[in-house]
Amino acid sequence: MRRQWKLLWILIFWVLWGAACEPEDVSELLTAVPTLTAPTPSATLGPPIIIDARVRSISTVVGMISIYPSQGFDRIVVGPDTTIVGLGGHPLGLAQIHPNDIITVYGPPVGDGRALQAMRIAVRPAYISQAQSGASEPAEKVITRFFQAVDAGRLNLALRLLAPVARIQQGEDAWKARLRAIQEIRLLSVARVNQAAWTPHWQEYLVTMRVKAEPGGDWEPGVSRRYVDVIRSTGGPWLILDVRREPGVPVQRTRLEGVLIRVDTQRRVLTVQPRGQSPVEVALTEHTQVVADDGWSVWLDELEPGMVLTVEGLPAGDGGILPDRVTVFGVPGQPMIALEPSEGAVGQTVRVKGRNWPPGAELKIYVTVPTATFQPKPIAGGVVEPDGHFDVPLSIP
Repeated sequence: MRRQWKLLWILIFWVLWGAACEPEDVSELLTAVPTLTAPTPSATLGPPIIIDARVRSISTVVGMISIYPSQGFDRIVVGPDTTIVGLGGHPLGLAQIHPNDIITVYGPPVGDGRALQAMRIAVRPAYISQAQSGASEPAEKVITRFFQAVDAGRLNLALRLLAPVARIQQGEDAWKARLRAIQEIRLLSVARVNQAAWTPHWQEYLVTMRVKAEPGGDWEPGVSRRYVDVIRSTGGPWLILDVRREPGVPVQRTRLEGVLIRVDTQRRVLTVQPRGQSPVEVALTEHTQVVADDGWSVWLDELEPGMVLTVEGLPAGDGGILPDRVTVFGVPGQPMIALEPSEGAVGQTVRVKGRNWPPGAELKIYVTVPTATFQPKPIAGGVVEPDGHFDVPLSIP
């Protein structure tokens, strides 16, 4: 008789050594919790710097973000003058930041030197959904929504429809200045006029509109025509690249694939080794999305040489690339578990192996079924090694 066992049937519970406490210890633990206070914002210890970090927890009461240690910092102080933006530059509140989100923080060190007084925080959600190309909104609708948002004075909504490289090339302040000059706009027609066969991710539209705008600006009053370029990443939505008076030149997105050989977290630069080519430096901006292949955000300290990644963006004038998305394959740090062998005879010894688990954690292994309504007794146990690995033998009854 042979039986195939599945990983879902084996539950592993772990607790940190010393984490358990008796009922009489609870009151002592509660009274020992320190009061969370923010460092004095005026006590700056140096010039502003930029760090990437993953959010551990948020306190909206005291204006504090606890982060997993990054470049020697573990707290972010949020004040009334702190600017918080999400993808596309749309404004966010502190309550809209969640644990495991990736944040890029700009500000000076304060307090004990382990906190930053945030001047600006750019937030990338913990999970960035990957749209399917077949479900992408037509570019005509994206352009229409863009100008409708401008007409309504909702510039932040309009900026969300810009491609990341558009904000990199021209800057958000420049875009806001151009769009803020428009007092009223009514679309008359939106027609596609160009799409080269070799640029499936680029299109150009001629937009005719009636405009009421401030004199002397980028927009002349009355009937006006503009050429609007749109692009999209592989499987992503159409986004606006540029709005111009004259026709543009077809743009082909650049895709770089290679092995990561160096990470400079201070300069936010990745050095990538493409196959059969010289190494390429890729400079990241706050708008660049860095994600694992399953869509979860990744921060720079989680990257290691030897990882395979792809970089998508537009070609830069110096022969490089303006990246708007980096996809990383083989991100480490996630707890993994495997059974060896995955199937066999009843009574055969099986090895339960794991890596990237908390060192020193106590393991308890149970055999059960998904429909069980009770917790059985453990059939094996062990302790995670200092390197995060464990290897526990057991026999399937």
